[in-house]
Amino acid sequence: MATLEHEGNVLGQLTYGHTTTLWRINLGWRRRRQRDQYGFVLDKERGYWARNDQVIDEDEQNPDPLSARVVRVIPYVEDRRNCLLLEPAGAFSDR
Repeated sequence: MATLEHEGNVLGQLTYGHTTTLWRINLGWRRRRQRDQYGFVLDKERGYWARNDQVIDEDEQNPDPLSARVVRVIPYVEDRRNCLLLEPAGAFSDR
């Protein structure tokens, strides 16, 4: 760990992580219509990505057992890398 300073003012803190576990999470398209709906639609039976309009409401009971089974998923990848984390302090942390 280290403190980043300029003329006696603390600008932030640096933290180094040796072989840190990092996650990259894909919450969905940036230009999606419903900003509060995250992820993508996956057809579990065929293993293909489905269109968003194919999502079935979870509360809805579907009597047809041969219908497409789709779920909303949030894909992510996990990696191990060296990492340097910068945490701004003071006026920079409010932005």
